[in-house]
Amino acid sequence: MKDERNEEKIARYQRSTRIALVLGVILMLVNKLLEAWEKKEESKDGRKCS
Repeated sequence: MKDERNEEKIARYQRSTRIALVLGVILMLVNKLLEAWEKKEESKDGRKCS
């Protein structure tokens, strides 16, 4: 009984960490895309920010 409960806790923990990792990766990709898009917009306008 105790082992089953521990296995459930471990499975839940692994699931939540996997979700957190996926969210982190998605946020990083979105950030990179936004940075690239901003640079593209700046080059189109002919303005450059330091």
